[in-house]
Amino acid sequence: MNHEKGPTMTEKPEEPTPPGEKPAESQSKSSLKAVVVLLVVCALFLAGASLVRLCRKVTPDTSIYHRDLAAEDYLRRGNAYREKGDYDGAIAEYTKAIHLNPDFAEAYNGRGLAFHNKDDNECAIGDYDDAIRLKPDYAEAYFHRGQAYNSKGDCDDAIADFTKAIRLKPDLAIAWSNRGLVYAVKGDDDDDDHYDRAIADTTEAIRLKPDLADAYFGRAIAYEKMGEHEKAKADREMYETLKK
Repeated sequence: MNHEKGPTMTEKPEEPTPPGEKPAESQSKSSLKAVVVLLVVCALFLAGASLVRLCRKVTPDTSIYHRDLAAEDYLRRGNAYREKGDYDGAIAEYTKAIHLNPDFAEAYNGRGLAFHNKDDNECAIGDYDDAIRLKPDYAEAYFHRGQAYNSKGDCDDAIADFTKAIRLKPDLAIAWSNRGLVYAVKGDDDDDDHYDRAIADTTEAIRLKPDLADAYFGRAIAYEKMGEHEKAKADREMYETLKK
């Protein structure tokens, strides 16, 4: 006669899982998944919030009024850096001004000057081109572009830009002086006309600004090449005096 064994004193019979209820192990896994999902959602939310804050930090104010004020501030900072001789710092500040106000001709002109100070005349000319495009009557930008052309040895383009600057601003003494200097350098022994023009331009520069040393220097070159040695000596001495 076979007798079925019932549960011993040390064994606990398994309790049946009520209908519709998951086993405890399954419930634990589900809870863990829920926690993980919640953590991922929180992390994504925080990352998104940080990104929004970052974008707000680097994106300029699109308001025209505030944008222009900020651009002016960066222009002044760029000018200060350039005057100290920190041309890279100046370029960075002018670039910020241009980023905030792409129509800011003065910022392009300033950055062009900084590039020119670094002997990067190609970049300088590109910035002067933009300054003139935005402000066609910008005499100083024509003058500065003329300087860059002259530094490249492009005398004809330099003379053309100095002439444009003079037409726009007839009292711009330094434009007269620089055009005269280019004529003096461009001329040769068989072309006294260039030397005559050099003397006329530098003399006008001196009339407008008697303490402009470079004008005396340019006129001295022209006098020397024309054989006017005494006049050349007098102008060189005046140049040295003003440069002290």
